[in-house]
Amino acid sequence: MRNFINNHIRLVTFLVVISLFLAVFIPIAYYESRDFFDDHGDTRPAMTTGDLILLADDAGKGTLKPEDFTKYKCIEMEMSDAKYAYYMIEVEPSYRVLVGFNKDTNKLLYFVMSDSATDEEIDILNGGDLRAYFNSKG
Repeated sequence: MRNFINNHIRLVTFLVVISLFLAVFIPIAYYESRDFFDDHGDTRPAMTTGDLILLADDAGKGTLKPEDFTKYKCIEMEMSDAKYAYYMIEVEPSYRVLVGFNKDTNKLLYFVMSDSATDEEIDILNGGDLRAYFNSKG
């Protein structure tokens, strides 16, 4: 073994340098590329709390359609039977909205806002008042 290292010192040095470079570069490249590809190509605006309140006001009227939510940056999920579509929307740093629609009738079935800072959930379809919640937050 010692003879091999002495005869191939350049190769061993090269392999050690490449290993160190990859050990440092791969984690950095992974996190940078993940941030780049998550938002790449999505030109839709982010939803604000004001937009969310306006949509919540219209929830009781039965006039909300999937297009009202997909115009904002969201993650679109479909169930395996393709009958329901769910949309998860990040609102500011700590709020997450989950809405569900029947794809056949475009009827809103699920509209919940959750606060990750306090672990509270507000079911907007069943009378949850976002205006009062945000006013209590200050």
